[in-house]
Amino acid sequence: MKEYLLQNWAQILILIAFVIMLKTTVFLERKVVKKMYILIAVIFALSIVVFVEFRLEEEGGYSDWRILMMAIRYSATPFIIAHILFTLVKKLRWFIYIPAIALAVLDIVSIFTGIVFSIDETNSFHRGPLGYLPFLVAGVYGAVLIVLLIKR
Repeated sequence: MKEYLLQNWAQILILIAFVIMLKTTVFLERKVVKKMYILIAVIFALSIVVFVEFRLEEEGGYSDWRILMMAIRYSATPFIIAHILFTLVKKLRWFIYIPAIALAVLDIVSIFTGIVFSIDETNSFHRGPLGYLPFLVAGVYGAVLIVLLIKR
C-alpha cells in the first residue's frame, strides 16, 4: 500500500481535487456530477490494477493474473474516453461505448488466443497480430473528443 501511495501520490491528489471541485460546484447537473464520480472511481481502480500488474511482472510468475490485468488495462482507456464523451456531449447515446466493448471482448479473447497480446512461460510480453488495436481505438476516441471539444 505504501509503495502504491508513493508511486501514485500525484494522481491521487488530482482525483481528490476533482472530488472537491465536484462537491463545491453548483452549476453542474446532478447527472453530470454522478458520471464524473464514476469516472474518478474508474481511474482510481485502473491505477490500482496497473500498479498490481507491474508488481506481478517484477516478482515473476503469476502470468494468469497479470494477463487478466493487462486485458483490463488495455480495455480501460477507450472506456474512459467514451465515458468522458458520453458525459460531456448530451446528444451522444450509449452507442459511443460499442467500439470500447468490442475491444474489451477482443482483449478477453486474447487471454486465451494471444490475438492482441500474450505472456509466455518466462513472463515476457508479446504483441499479437492485433497488438496495436487498443492504441488505435483509444486514438480514435481521443480524436473524436478533440473534434467535439473544438466544435463547442
